[in-house]
Amino acid sequence: MLDAVVKVNGFTMPYCCGDLYSGDLPEAVPDGGTLNLDVEAGGVKFEASREVIATPTITGPAEGIPIEWTDSVTLTWSSPVDPDLFEVCLNCWDNSIFGEGYYTLGSERQFKFRAGTLADFGEGAPVTVFAQKNGFIKSDSSAEVTADVRYRARAHDLIIRLNR
Repeated sequence: MLDAVVKVNGFTMPYCCGDLYSGDLPEAVPDGGTLNLDVEAGGVKFEASREVIATPTITGPAEGIPIEWTDSVTLTWSSPVDPDLFEVCLNCWDNSIFGEGYYTLGSERQFKFRAGTLADFGEGAPVTVFAQKNGFIKSDSSAEVTADVRYRARAHDLIIRLNR
C-alpha cells in the first residue's frame, strides 16, 4: 500500500514496509488529547479519531539511588487505566545494542529484572515503560480502506545508577 497517504494529527507518517506506516509525532499528545487519523489510498478516504490513553508514570526505584550491579531490581509504575499491555524497555537509548523489551499484561504495575541486565557506561542505565493499545483506531470491515493503529504512550525515562 505504498501509494497511500497516512496522516496523524495532520503529520504525514512515512511508509515503512509491507502495509505499515510508522512514525513519531513532532509533539506529544497529552493524556486525554485526540489523535486524528486520515488515510487516502486509491481515491478512497478514511478518517477516524480517538482519545489517547494515559501515559504510565514510573514510581520506583527512586531515581538517583545507586543500585548494586549484582542486585535484581523491581521496576514499578502507575497508570489510571489498563492498556492491552505494557512494555518495559531496559537500556533503551538511540541505537543501543543492549536494549531489551519485556512485555507484561495491561493489569500489571511492576516488572522484576535480574541482576546484570542493565548496562551503565557512566551515565546510568535508562529504563522506560510503554503503555500499548492495539486496535486503537480500527476501521470496520466494510471500509474500502482499512486501518489498524497501535498506540504507545511512553513514560519519562528513569536513569538507574549502578555501583560496580
